Amino acid sequence: MPFHYYTDSYWRTCSGEDKVESLMEFSRKNQLYWICQFGGWSLFTMLELINYSLIDGFHPLLLVNGFVNIFLGVFITHIYRKYLIRSAWLNLPTVQLIPRVAAAVFIMSVCMAGINIPLDRITYPIFREIELNSAILFNYFFSWSKYILLWALIYHLFQYWEKSLESEKEKYQLAAAIRDNAFNHLVAQLNPHFLFNSLNSIRTLVDVNPQQAQRAIILLAELLRSTLKYGKEKLISIHDEMQVVSSYLEIEKIRFDERLTIQQFMDSGLGHIQIPPFTIQTLVENAVKHGISKSKLGGFITIRCTKDEAHLRLSVINSGMLNHERGNGVGLSNLSERLRLLYGDTAELTLLQRNDNEVEANLCIAL
Repeated sequence: MPFHYYTDSYWRTCSGEDKVESLMEFSRKNQLYWICQFGGWSLFTMLELINYSLIDGFHPLLLVNGFVNIFLGVFITHIYRKYLIRSAWLNLPTVQLIPRVAAAVFIMSVCMAGINIPLDRITYPIFREIELNSAILFNYFFSWSKYILLWALIYHLFQYWEKSLESEKEKYQLAAAIRDNAFNHLVAQLNPHFLFNSLNSIRTLVDVNPQQAQRAIILLAELLRSTLKYGKEKLISIHDEMQVVSSYLEIEKIRFDERLTIQQFMDSGLGHIQIPPFTIQTLVENAVKHGISKSKLGGFITIRCTKDEAHLRLSVINSGMLNHERGNGVGLSNLSERLRLLYGDTAELTLLQRNDNEVEANLCIAL
């Protein structure tokens, strides 16, 4: 936003980097303003001098006339701009702004005409022979009012355009902040859900095999460190995600023993690709909870990570049957919402029954 829009409260709450960026932005705009001021009035004066020279020949004093008019144009319009900012006219509705600008243009035009009448008679010999009358005075006022009005229109249109851009920027920043808050809220919900599933697995082991339960508790501690490490991240690498998944599956392997078979397939070069934390982990948890644990004979889990030119595909296949009445559950619903916040329509999560005893959770993310 323009520097003069900053309030004291806003400036106090800015970080150091924000303040530096704001000052640099103000410096660039201020530099552009002065370039436009002197460039515009110089161009106008040059055209006027050429016009006068073509009519009555060139006179050295015309240069004096030109420099004076450049200074006057810059000075008067800059005074108007300072008053405009100080009076907060830029924040007024258009209906209230227009009459104020019209009055200011009238006053500036009168000032420029009043100064140029004697200035022209001093620096432009032909004007000394012209008798002043109401028509001449009106012509002076009308000529200057055109240029002053043009300046005001350009300045206010630029301010309107800049304000519109700033409004759009703030809108997108607000939307991004809302998405970030929603995403962080979902991750905060995911951690207790993840912990509950792990503790539920260990609880089963305590009575059956205390030694394995101790090993599972150690693995759980590693998992908790991972959740603290990655829980605040928006994206992590597939390599880091698979380390979390491996620790979790080792707990489940202790629990199910020979009743659980695990296979992992990953295309080379995918470890660095970034995905939302606990994405594959959530799919694996869902496979264990609603697939493996429902069967007395246990089953298998197959994890596949592949990539083509346009998409990353993550799939978890497990033995079991889909229960359409149960719905997706907390974990998958949470994951779907996180994916929507991060990727919009470019990510798709599907569940399907591959055959009589195989369920596949498939996540496709556009690259």
